[in-house]
Amino acid sequence: MLADRLAKKEIVHLEQDLMLSQQLLGTVPVDDLCDSYAIWRGRNVEFKMKSRKVVIGRASSSCKVDFDLLLEGTSFRLSRQQAVMEVLDDGKFILTNCGRRPLYLDGQPLLTDRSAELNHNQLVEVCSLSFLILLNHSLAQSLTCT
Repeated sequence: MLADRLAKKEIVHLEQDLMLSQQLLGTVPVDDLCDSYAIWRGRNVEFKMKSRKVVIGRASSSCKVDFDLLLEGTSFRLSRQQAVMEVLDDGKFILTNCGRRPLYLDGQPLLTDRSAELNHNQLVEVCSLSFLILLNHSLAQSLTCT
């Protein structure tokens, strides 16, 4: 119950930050999802999912990742390969936890070696870093038509 309230509060805070920055810049938001399967939006950085499968974690000289979460902020417990996000042939978005620490989807834990289906506007917390996930279902559904 408390985790749900905290997750909703974090979503509202991220949405307010987005609206405030758009007002300050005087711009109308452009649909960034048109060329991406998904967007991971944090407070400081935004990651666009351009391929059907991305590796999420902490980049190092020995490990390359698609989304380097240390760009969002410092986290001492982040695994090099914390998670994998992919779009299945049926258009569903799946997040698999590959790291030692749990991920939190809207306040619910996703343990190591477990997968969960993602929803649009879902809050994902990774080692104290929070991201709002925006999914492009129309692009994902186009996979099922081909």
